[in-house]
Amino acid sequence: MDNYYSNNTYNNFEDISFIGGTDFVIKFPFYSNGAEHNITGFSAKWFLAPYGQPDVRIAELDCESIEDNTFYVTIPESLTLFLSGGYIHQLRIVNPEGRTIRVGQGNIFIRQAIPSLYD
Repeated sequence: MDNYYSNNTYNNFEDISFIGGTDFVIKFPFYSNGAEHNITGFSAKWFLAPYGQPDVRIAELDCESIEDNTFYVTIPESLTLFLSGGYIHQLRIVNPEGRTIRVGQGNIFIRQAIPSLYD
């Protein structure tokens, strides 16, 4: 089976950590057999759920494509403003023939923002 994610480890994204209440972008470059894989005609969705609870979806966002082999998702600040702790995320792609593939899962740690004394 082709591996489409760039880290060459199927179903294993690198851990991500960021502060809630900020926009955050995740890029997913795709490769097949070690070479860039053209994603023209593909679509992708990104999913977020609490750690250990994949059946409790918190978010489902459409991905955009940049270049010929990279999808990205922008997580808006409004989504994470009141979140903190551990979460899992998955990426689902649909190829031009309509085949759906869950290409990976990883951990996201959202940190609570330190409140300002002046806002």
